[in-house]
Amino acid sequence: MHNSDVLAPAPEVINRAATWLVRMQEGALTPNDEQQLLTWRLEKPEHERAWQAAMQFKAMMERVPDELSQPVLGRQRLDRRQLLSIALMATALPLAWLAYRQLPVLTADYRTAKGEQRQISLPDGSQLQLNTGSLVSVQFDAQRRLIHLHRGEIAIQTKPDILTDDATGNSTHKRPFIVSTPAGNIRALGTRFAVRALDEDITQVAVYEHTVALKPAHTGIEVLLDSGKQALFNRQKIHLIEEHHQRIAAWTNGQIIADNQRLDDFIADLARYHPGVLRCDPAVAELRISGVFQLKAPLQILTVIAGTLPVRIARVTDYWITVTTLN
Repeated sequence: MHNSDVLAPAPEVINRAATWLVRMQEGALTPNDEQQLLTWRLEKPEHERAWQAAMQFKAMMERVPDELSQPVLGRQRLDRRQLLSIALMATALPLAWLAYRQLPVLTADYRTAKGEQRQISLPDGSQLQLNTGSLVSVQFDAQRRLIHLHRGEIAIQTKPDILTDDATGNSTHKRPFIVSTPAGNIRALGTRFAVRALDEDITQVAVYEHTVALKPAHTGIEVLLDSGKQALFNRQKIHLIEEHHQRIAAWTNGQIIADNQRLDDFIADLARYHPGVLRCDPAVAELRISGVFQLKAPLQILTVIAGTLPVRIARVTDYWITVTTLN
């Protein structure tokens, strides 16, 4: 884990989160407002961290007795001066965030290091593949087949399941296959799919065969997601994103695919597999890249990038690399 994983949100992001919080305090958000807020939160993990910090701040102030809270919060309206309080809290947030992220390390059944991938055969014959930097716990019992994705990304090919009574030999019932993340649950409906925990409250799902049912943690409603579809969801809502036309997740085949992707986004993806620091200079961030690349050789991918785009690869060592301008 690197410090960049737990940096506090930037001041402008904190200010945006605070603005949304002020609007919420002034009156109920319209459906359009709620959709705009959700879209903003899902744009970047940093946005979601800022929003969760704002929610924690709001909850903290609501626990303060009325006679003390009136001068600070007014109970009905957040003053803009509270931005400083939110910013200070967000600065402290990475410490709590870091501690929280370490807890699953002690209890996970399966894990992968940075750049490592792993294939697991589950007790029912289903196949579980872990991508780089992932933590997973498996809980199979008489009622359900449950995968806890604590961190990272997994791909699953489920098998039909019928539980047999040991005493009579008769088939009893089918156990549901569920992937649990902090954002909610994904229930497989005879399918091949991939799940990535983008942050503590955002999960990405891509379906490659058949269907899954998504259920955000704070709602009681399942939403079906069919083959070829992708979605992001948090604890409250589901946001459909662009369709895909792949048969499997590219990383399960040892590949990373770019389709007119911003260079900084591509480098951020590639950095998940590089055992060191890999960064993109903002000066070349908006360059576009397309291609299919082999993940087993991240440094060779950088060589290809330098040969096709007007960039150079600046190395302190092979473990500290920046993609930057030619000058």
